Amino acid sequence: MLCLCPAHQVVAQSPACSVEGYRIITPQLLAIQCKEGDISTLRLTTGTIAVTGGSKGGVPTVGKPRLTNHDLQWILVPLRTPLEANKTYSVTLAGVTFRDPVTGKALESAGDAGTGGQNKDTYYSFNTKETATVVPSIIDSQRRRYEVKSNLAFLGGSAGEDRGVACKLLYKDASGRRGAVSQPAGVSPANKALPAGCTYLNYVDQKLIDGVKAQMASGDTLDDRILDTITTGNGLLEVGHVTVVLDNSLQGNFAPLELPAGLDGLLDIFGNKLSVDPKSKFKSQKAPATKDASQLYLNMNYAGGVGSKPAWVADFKAAPQLGPLEKGFQISPLVTTDIGHNTISGITYTDTIDLGVSAARVFMPRSGVLQEILFTPGVTYETDREFDRDNLLATTDFRFNFAHLYSPQSTRSLQQFAKDLKNNPSLTPDQEPVPFWGYQLDFHLGTETGGSLTDTTVKATTGGRTQTLPAYSVARIVPQVHGLLQLGPVSFDCTGTERYLATTENTVVQLQNNHLLLEHVTGWKGYGALIATFKPDQTGHFALTLTYKNGFAPPKYQRVNTVQAGVLLIY
Repeated sequence: MLCLCPAHQVVAQSPACSVEGYRIITPQLLAIQCKEGDISTLRLTTGTIAVTGGSKGGVPTVGKPRLTNHDLQWILVPLRTPLEANKTYSVTLAGVTFRDPVTGKALESAGDAGTGGQNKDTYYSFNTKETATVVPSIIDSQRRRYEVKSNLAFLGGSAGEDRGVACKLLYKDASGRRGAVSQPAGVSPANKALPAGCTYLNYVDQKLIDGVKAQMASGDTLDDRILDTITTGNGLLEVGHVTVVLDNSLQGNFAPLELPAGLDGLLDIFGNKLSVDPKSKFKSQKAPATKDASQLYLNMNYAGGVGSKPAWVADFKAAPQLGPLEKGFQISPLVTTDIGHNTISGITYTDTIDLGVSAARVFMPRSGVLQEILFTPGVTYETDREFDRDNLLATTDFRFNFAHLYSPQSTRSLQQFAKDLKNNPSLTPDQEPVPFWGYQLDFHLGTETGGSLTDTTVKATTGGRTQTLPAYSVARIVPQVHGLLQLGPVSFDCTGTERYLATTENTVVQLQNNHLLLEHVTGWKGYGALIATFKPDQTGHFALTLTYKNGFAPPKYQRVNTVQAGVLLIY
């Protein structure tokens, strides 16, 4: 292989790049990601690229490598002549020692084994094949969302933007079961297409490709203006990343023999359609771990007491996802109820009904501590079982996930699968055992603002007494801490919510003698729930629960103090 690099004594002392991956941004621009996080000490001058692995074709020549201005993990390697599709290449950069990110060993060239990279310059191999991986989203609530990732950038309309386009997820079933198009005897089943929405996380347009080509034709360096559209925003790591959301959530439940086969509607920078890595497989969809992560949640609880009629409590949520992502947001209507019926001495129940719509978007901060922010704005009509409250609220919620604090069983299973796949390339996700334990700890900060629409009349549950509830404004700050501990089929889900009522809210309390009392509520009001769950089946859609709730919940702010046993259905 041809190298224009310093002598081996210099290479041995060169700053290292532990290569975590690469992206081919245009046919004339390669980006290499280094694990070190800050490689500003590298002194980049020149390099070479060779065609390897039995590939044939022209040998591209390297311009002047450089770092990005926005993310010091990446080396940009411009090329005077373009790469070709479906080729394997190796790149060597003067003054850079490429290392394995796990072992730390130098990636040695042929004939250099055992020398520690001191006899020849190290190189990094990459290819331009348009093969992508298709995996389920690790976000439990995204039941029909799949992540498509490729090392090649996707060709889109405007570089660097979040944009949704219509696409079709292709899948096939070699046994001819559901999802395969009928074919004559002896003919392999054709691919079936599912309508979906595809959202680019970061991609390039023809203008960027032409701009890089023009600059390399007139020199060997790239200026910042042409790079800003792709290196800012979601960053280079999201180049070649598309989220696919199926139009129908029921279509996300694939049979074990159904395999992803491709995507219609997406092209790579060489103008080719994507093919799917043969190791990709639809992982069987298991139940989400928590109520917040679910789209359908029904927990029917029972409480009893001596000399009292049995009381029931319904904790219900329906939040189906609508259509593809819009500007990165997933739109969902929202219906939640937490209501009870009948009374038992010393036991009171939550009485809240919320009707509305929300939008959710995930942001990935460039921080080693804060790894994810889920932003969820919405509009909610807040009432109770008697519908004698009518608050219209604008809501916001920020969920913060910090490093090492989000590791439920589903995520740990996927992480372990990625490790095991290196030793067993034929392994599939559904063959990976579920870890015995998992945990999750996240923090929320939200707001609820608005007010009641009009004065209402509250009626006593017994007798004919009534009380006028005057309209009032609402301004609440809502911090929350949520924790989950999973131990095999048993889990403990705990949520602590504090509401600071910045304005005075009105409520009506029914006394033991059935008199109604108008009260004014302000300041801090806390509410907590602890749910112990036992899931006897592997999918986890059915479970037995034991729930304890205590505190003050809107809109009534009546003291809640209850222990309930029940059954749970969750999707």
